[in-house]
Amino acid sequence: MTFSTSTKKKQSMMAMGKGRNIELKHLIKLGEEVKLSKTVIKNIIEQTKHALNQWKDLSSEYGVTQSNIELIHRMMTRL
Repeated sequence: MTFSTSTKKKQSMMAMGKGRNIELKHLIKLGEEVKLSKTVIKNIIEQTKHALNQWKDLSSEYGVTQSNIELIHRMMTRL
């Protein structure tokens, strides 16, 4: 999965070749495609959610611009 922004303020995030409306089911399918067990997939998702809950604090600490902090936060809350 990748996230990027362009000079025209457009963003791109892809998972399993899907660039729009990425849902949890797509991430689960990605885990299944690489032969991870359902337990491992669930644990990875929970650990990732926990880490992402720290996004605003960590991104500010490491110098991410406020506009990118807010943009990425909005994208993450959709998952």
